[in-house]
Amino acid sequence: MEHLSSLATAREGKGQSAVLLGNHQSFLDILYLGRIFPKRAAIMAKRELQWSPLLGQYLTLSGAVMVDRKNRKNAVAALEKAGDDMKKKGLSLWIFPEGTRSSSAEPKLLPFKKGAFHLAVQAQVPIVPVVCENYHRLFDGRTRMERGRLRIKVLPPIPTVGLTADDVHSLAESTQELMLQTLISISTPGPSQLRDSPPTVEDHKASISAPPQDPTTGERQLRNREGNSSDGSSGVGASHVGETGSGGQLGSSVSAGSTTEDEMDEDAVLLKKPKAE
Repeated sequence: MEHLSSLATAREGKGQSAVLLGNHQSFLDILYLGRIFPKRAAIMAKRELQWSPLLGQYLTLSGAVMVDRKNRKNAVAALEKAGDDMKKKGLSLWIFPEGTRSSSAEPKLLPFKKGAFHLAVQAQVPIVPVVCENYHRLFDGRTRMERGRLRIKVLPPIPTVGLTADDVHSLAESTQELMLQTLISISTPGPSQLRDSPPTVEDHKASISAPPQDPTTGERQLRNREGNSSDGSSGVGASHVGETGSGGQLGSSVSAGSTTEDEMDEDAVLLKKPKAE
């Protein structure tokens, strides 16, 4: 854990509210959220989760801010009320600015929504970015789950005093860039470890704008790698599981379980067509 002073400020509050921003990979984020959550804090969640068994009850009892993403008027009203509570009650709010999960074999972030930044500027409270490393090596979002340690970095608070709505766009962009650079720096390399260098911020931006890959290209790459592995090279099957053991830098460990992500990363699985007879 780095920036422990920022973590202490986030957890204990020290009388100051904050908007806490985190990258969102899967339901496992709940494990470290419970470890670093401030005493007086709520999480922002989509309204549909209110009706989920157990999770819905937990969110309701914890005072979560439920946002109706299908009704902009209601969503804005919920944010305005949250801003007032931050000013009057010293409440902090945890938000996933990506708006949904972004599970990927590579450290990536989806484009940030602006709501969290409007809220921070409205309430004139600092933004505290909290970045959890990419843990696809431990949990692929579908069937594979391993034990291991997670690296989480709490960045220094970003002040918003004096900022206005005109500053929200640049504030969101600079915060995302900072969190992305941090995510890449603390994450264990994924498939890109087969290349000569680890992924960069430019690689991330290019991957978002790149056109869909021709499926036959993936098949040829897979056959080439299978051919290379026959002479002793590592090929695609090389795995990087990092350190294992109970607990981690936060004292949290990942255990057995499974889930299904909303979307499957197109590079996660390469299917090989059967050869013609």
